[in-house]
Amino acid sequence: MSMKLSTRLVASFTVIGIATAALGLFALGRLAVVHDASSAVEQDILPSSQTIASMEATIEAIRMSDFERVLAGTLADDKANDSTVTTLLSGLRRQEVQYEAFVDTPEERVLYGGFRDDWRTYLSERDRLFGAHAESRVATTTSAEQRPMRQSFKGASAKLDSLIQLTILQASRATERSAAQYREARAVLIIGIAATLLGGIVLAIMLTASINTPLRALVRAAEQIGSGDLSQRVLVRSHDELERLGDSFNRMASALRDMHDNLEQKVADRTLELHAEKEAHREARERAEVANQAKSEFLANMSHELRTPLNSVIGFSDIVLKNKHRTLSEKDVGYLDRIRANGRHLLALINSVLDLSKVEAGQMHLEVTSVPLGVLARETVAELESQGATGSVRLVVEHPDTACVIETDRAKLKQILLNLVANAIKFSSGGEVKVTVVTEPASGTPERIDIIDSGVGIPRDRLASIFEAFQQADNSTARRYGGTGLGLTISRSLALLMGYDIAVTSEVGVGSTFSILLVVHAHQMPRRGTPVNVPVIAEHAIEPAQLRVLVIDDESDARVILKQSFEDMGCEVMTAASVEEGLSLARTVAPGMITLDLMMPRRNGWDALRELQADPALRNIPVVVVSAVASENRMQLFGALDYLDKPVTREELLRVMRRNSVLLKEILPAE
Repeated sequence: MSMKLSTRLVASFTVIGIATAALGLFALGRLAVVHDASSAVEQDILPSSQTIASMEATIEAIRMSDFERVLAGTLADDKANDSTVTTLLSGLRRQEVQYEAFVDTPEERVLYGGFRDDWRTYLSERDRLFGAHAESRVATTTSAEQRPMRQSFKGASAKLDSLIQLTILQASRATERSAAQYREARAVLIIGIAATLLGGIVLAIMLTASINTPLRALVRAAEQIGSGDLSQRVLVRSHDELERLGDSFNRMASALRDMHDNLEQKVADRTLELHAEKEAHREARERAEVANQAKSEFLANMSHELRTPLNSVIGFSDIVLKNKHRTLSEKDVGYLDRIRANGRHLLALINSVLDLSKVEAGQMHLEVTSVPLGVLARETVAELESQGATGSVRLVVEHPDTACVIETDRAKLKQILLNLVANAIKFSSGGEVKVTVVTEPASGTPERIDIIDSGVGIPRDRLASIFEAFQQADNSTARRYGGTGLGLTISRSLALLMGYDIAVTSEVGVGSTFSILLVVHAHQMPRRGTPVNVPVIAEHAIEPAQLRVLVIDDESDARVILKQSFEDMGCEVMTAASVEEGLSLARTVAPGMITLDLMMPRRNGWDALRELQADPALRNIPVVVVSAVASENRMQLFGALDYLDKPVTREELLRVMRRNSVLLKEILPAE
């Protein structure tokens, strides 16, 4: 009975493995011998030669010190030289002790003993000569008196040289032995590898010969079936896995023949079904794309059409509310304040709906930069301090002392923080709202941002629904506190877009904690966005009385509002209703600053920015984009110094100009 194929394979690989292991063990043994020889050179011979070299340098230094003393004529008394020689002799004794540990051959002992005898003779002659002159107070010596010292020094130096040559010879011999052992190990290893490969080839040929015949039969039968002859059968009698494979092959052929009779009709029917489904999917996708495009265009057009009159309502309300001439009664001022508040509320609702639509349509893009979380949290709280003061709510920011910087979209993360902190203030009648940056203790990596309030809290059964559009904690919440119910929805959508998430815990009557989880899917954050290229403004002298501002906007109301705001600051203001008029006016009057709308007929604000940058006479004029779509297009505002979203207040204009231009801060009134 034949051996099973698996058993044959195991036996073959076992033989090859044993041979390879034996060869490897032998090679390791030879390499260990080579390693020992190399270690002997490294641990004994090299330190020995280094010590001898140090000894030679030391005695040479002593000899040079003595020679300088002879030349200087200070034989009678030279305490500094005596101190130097004493130090060198002490070092030489330590070197001798070190070298004696390496002396292990008779030849080394003889040479080293000779060195020590000659060196003692040199020291004895030196002491005798210097001592005699010290007693007689004679400062010079003759060549005959110096001869015994020179001879004994030459003998000691020659024996050290011989020791160095002997050490070099020992190292050379050890290296040659290592090389010979390495060559021997390499030869044996090559022969062993060749023998193992040859044995493997022989075993492979034997295995191939034992399984090739049934495999060829299987291949021929498979080729026949592949050509359409399903009557093929294969006969294998190898009493191993190949025989079972042949039986399985025969059963498969029978099953294929049984299926072949009605397969073509099934394929044709299924092809028609798939074609119909594909056509239906294509039409549905096209309709969805058309509807989505129409929705986006509708929302963009409607938001622009709605925001334009709202900007005018809010802007003129701001102007009239100043009540410069005290012509309005307190009741009229209250009415105007309500008009402005409701206009801003309506504008916020329009912006929220547009943001939500962009996220759902996948048209919201990220501008990824390095963002310090502590700075961002403090900025957010600073912008909302006036709201907290109204309700006697104390705002607190806590973050680690170390810099917590992440790669993210600063504007969108700040929008989330503003929504969550504003909600916390709105639902807290007092107490404290705390913004905390939490990091991982070991690495300091930012984990989350917690917004903790001591407000009314959220019922447990409503926690899952507060992130749905137009939903709040309960029906009475909207009546009592107001709001659209879109803030949390947009915040959650923006967080997920950036790879984050928002979690909430709450207890009614105690307060709530909203957490921006920064490490949920942070690896999905897109790559860093391309920064906006902002031109450097040339420093040129501007007298306060000469400050001119050019307002370019096709909306007459917007021009009136901006003109009034700038004139309140004491600026000279000119306006233009089109890009052509504005560029012509800019070349004529050379303004100190330009405000530019983006959405204008014929030629828009982007065209104006390109032309301003291309004109050497205009490219250094600071340009601030003032548009309802400024924020969402900030990455395309090449050449703009800064941007503001309509409606714009006088305070926002002041902040932008102070933030960007040292040329203007001297002439603007204090905030």
